[in-house]
Amino acid sequence: MKNVLKLRWEQLNNFLGGGLEKGIITNVYGVAGAGKTNFALETVIAALLDDKKAIFVDTERNFSPERFLQMHPKEEDLERVIIFEPFSFQEQHEVITKKLPLILEEEKSKIGVVVVDSMVSLYRLEMKHEKAQEINAMLSEQFVMLAKIAKHHSIPVLVTCQVYTPFDSDELEIVGRDIPKYSSKCMILLEKKDYGIRKATLIKHRYMPEGTNIELKITNKGLEPSESRKFSIFK
Repeated sequence: MKNVLKLRWEQLNNFLGGGLEKGIITNVYGVAGAGKTNFALETVIAALLDDKKAIFVDTERNFSPERFLQMHPKEEDLERVIIFEPFSFQEQHEVITKKLPLILEEEKSKIGVVVVDSMVSLYRLEMKHEKAQEINAMLSEQFVMLAKIAKHHSIPVLVTCQVYTPFDSDELEIVGRDIPKYSSKCMILLEKKDYGIRKATLIKHRYMPEGTNIELKITNKGLEPSESRKFSIFK
């Protein structure tokens, strides 16, 4: 398939129907430590292996050069990762709605992926200050811009999101609720299983069946398919 960014592991590509789809927002969400940043780094490496640059908006200071070099031991490739580190939700808004469009126009076809890790951590802090309507409007505007970037430049955009448990339910809910759900054409839930093992489940996809899942393991090389059960359409 031409309209996908191929990841390093063929099992992951099969899980995603060929790879990370271009022209849309893919949302990887789950609890802390579920492997969201590892998944984000896999997408960055995929773009670099495709001879492109990558943009990484790092709102939680999760981008570690040491971890990157464990997964992809080519120090010179770090120069092809454009990193933004906003300290507030307002700075994040400025980066996504103003700076990203300018860089993508300047770089033209050199950018292979845009990653925002995490999309909602700074948003979550602002919501505590009781400006819900204003903050939700800003989050919606950011998702709209990311969707435009993905479509206009025909590249994948990957965002990560945290989850929480509502007081009236035992089910996990994504932070931001309907805003990320409606904006993301592909949604992947990452869950912790055994030590080092993670389960990725397709919650939303444009042509793959919902509930399709794969077991992954976090290693020095990255987020690899687990040999115990690599691929399934059953939960």
